[in-house]
Amino acid sequence: MAGEKKYLDYDGLLYLWGQLKTKFLSAIGYDTTNKKITMTKNGTTTDVVTVATLKSDMQLTKSDVGLGDVGNFKAVSTVASQGLTEQEKANARANIGAGDSAFSGDFSDLSNVPTTIAGYGITDAKIESGTITLGSNTITPAPKSTAVTDVAWNSTSNKITKTINGTTTDVVSASTLKTAMAITFSDVGSTPTTLAGYGITDAKIENGVITLGSNSVSVVGVYRYKGSVATVANLPTHSSSPAPEAGDVYNVIANGKNYAYVEYDSSTSKDVWDDLGGEFEITSITNAEIDTILAS
Repeated sequence: MAGEKKYLDYDGLLYLWGQLKTKFLSAIGYDTTNKKITMTKNGTTTDVVTVATLKSDMQLTKSDVGLGDVGNFKAVSTVASQGLTEQEKANARANIGAGDSAFSGDFSDLSNVPTTIAGYGITDAKIESGTITLGSNTITPAPKSTAVTDVAWNSTSNKITKTINGTTTDVVSASTLKTAMAITFSDVGSTPTTLAGYGITDAKIENGVITLGSNSVSVVGVYRYKGSVATVANLPTHSSSPAPEAGDVYNVIANGKNYAYVEYDSSTSKDVWDDLGGEFEITSITNAEIDTILAS
């Protein structure tokens, strides 16, 4: 057949080797270390040809090998049918980038799998204008409500909370509010001016005893300075407004004395004042005055 090409396979090479050895040589062999065919004649071994040279000169291509019987070589369809050694099988797996073990068929055993829809070449999946498209199916979810359904006070953590779609979150803590507001007493308008105005009921004066909370003190007999009057006649009476109370002390300018109010004596219909004394000048006694005292 014109243009027909043939190659020397393993069986053919063995046959050629036998023929050459029988007809021409005393020995022919293969140097596995240097990958060469050698021949021995009259005790001398020389190189015949290298495997690399044979491969280059033969110029084999895939088209040179058919899927039928080619000479003494029968093409096979499975790796197992080719009779390869374990090393040859390992080399074949390495050449195609395969692992040492067979693929189980499980997706989880695959490596370097894509992690996105686009990585799998899927283009009919998208979200646009609130509509989700998967293949020929679409769905438009209702917008999630952002309305606050509940506002409450968490007494355990002292926080104001809000609830949206069943989820409760903190709004602000009491300590944060206190710091932000920085309220002082002056910020409170229309403050009371009396103890009763603040609802304080445990402060009183009764029978000369002052009570403040759980503490009390007796003020019976204590003098209270009330001011000055011109003369004794100007001292207030029980009918004055306000009427004097026991212990009130007035200074009388005319004589420089102080008077303390005692009581109103109904038997004499008079106000009783106690003369506490007044101002006086102390001077040293003279020798003459001392002699007079001694003489008497």
